[in-house]
Amino acid sequence: MTDVEPDDLQSEIETPADEENPDEQASKEPEKNPDKELRIAPTHPATEKALVNAAKSGKVVETVQFFAKITKLDEVMIEHCVFKAHVPALIVLCKAHSLAPSTFTTLLQLRENHTGTSIRDTVGLLRRYEGMTTETAQRIIRFSDKRRARAAGEQEPDAL
Repeated sequence: MTDVEPDDLQSEIETPADEENPDEQASKEPEKNPDKELRIAPTHPATEKALVNAAKSGKVVETVQFFAKITKLDEVMIEHCVFKAHVPALIVLCKAHSLAPSTFTTLLQLRENHTGTSIRDTVGLLRRYEGMTTETAQRIIRFSDKRRARAAGEQEPDAL
């Protein structure tokens, strides 16, 4: 067994016994990087379906909660990325977690309905989404995390 914890959401969603859970399979694989870099596993289809159902129903709180569990980010950050940040942030988050293009589109529609602002180029955004690889999105997240950690480390001595 590894020291990686299973996804909290998986205990809430039942999966057939004969179907192996990709999230669990990924957690059994050994870490490739000795630095224990941020590892992003693909999203299980049942988890993604729950996210889509909440978004299609217009349930903002539930959508944010599901997306936070998928990305392992806090709900405030998810709410910012989905509703306030530039759309490329949402593209990177969705792609890094291997969400389907239809899921990304559903989140765009929820953003549009919730904020009341029109997303003018949905087709162009979908093309950008489909053109980005999962690996590129994950590299962007890792780079951002490292940059944030360095910035926090540099600010810490000043606080003393």
